[in-house]
Amino acid sequence: MSREYDQKTGKTKYFIPVDGKPYETTKEIHNTFYKMEWHEQYVEKRSQKKELSFEGLQAADYPIEEVLRDKQTQIDELAVTNVLVEQMLEGLEQLSEKHRWVLQELFLDGKSEVELSKETGMARTTIQSQKYSALIQMRKIMEGKNN
Repeated sequence: MSREYDQKTGKTKYFIPVDGKPYETTKEIHNTFYKMEWHEQYVEKRSQKKELSFEGLQAADYPIEEVLRDKQTQIDELAVTNVLVEQMLEGLEQLSEKHRWVLQELFLDGKSEVELSKETGMARTTIQSQKYSALIQMRKIMEGKNN
C-alpha cells in the first residue's frame, strides 16, 4: 500500500515503507522514494530488450552495483529523515505554548540557555527545566507516533 484514498477528507494519503512499516508522508516524498523503483523497472525493461545489460556494464568496468547501492541508501536516508521531520513538526503542534516556545528558541533559533536567560530575565535553571520537560513530552509524542 503506497497510497490510499481517504473518503472522509476526499484526499489521497501517501505512504512509504520504513523498516517494513508504512509511514504516512507527503506526495513529494512519496514520489521521490518511488522514483528509484520506477527507474529500476525501466532499466529492467530495457535490459530485456538487450539495449542495456548488467553484464555489459560490468564488462565496461562501470561500478553499477556501487552506484545503485549508494543511490538507494541516499533515498532511504532522505525518506526516513523527511518522515521524522514531519512527525517532529506535528509533535511540536501538540506541545503547550511554553514548551513549544522554549524548543523554538533553543533548537530552531540556536540560542543558548544563558542567552535566553539574559533576554527574558528568567533563571537559566528554569529554562533548563522547561527544556527537559518539553523534550520529555516530545519524546512521548514521537514514541506514540511510531507505535
